[in-house]
Amino acid sequence: MEEFNNTMWSDLGRNWGWIVVRGIAAVIFGVLALVLPGITLAALVLLWGAYALADGIIALIAAFRIRDRGKPFWALVVVGILGVAAGILTFIWPGMTAIVLLLSVGSRAILNRKGGK
Repeated sequence: MEEFNNTMWSDLGRNWGWIVVRGIAAVIFGVLALVLPGITLAALVLLWGAYALADGIIALIAAFRIRDRGKPFWALVVVGILGVAAGILTFIWPGMTAIVLLLSVGSRAILNRKGGK
């Protein structure tokens, strides 16, 4: 374990510049999100829609590859269809998607709250 810690600190020491660049980029993106909330929300919704669509397509491809090996594949087909549908609906109704994403994130934050009152 000590060797791992020494290696980790050595790697961090050699690459500190990249860590600083990453931190600066994160701060810039955060400030831009605060200054341009509309564009940020639109980008978030479109990226989520693209992800859902791609994930659905990949799940369908995986389902049919599994089927060829004689294994159960219906769960992946359902996930794939839902993902493709969610992706398409995102591009049809981006405003509704933004509301659903807000409610999902908010609900998860409330449900995952640890301790405190």
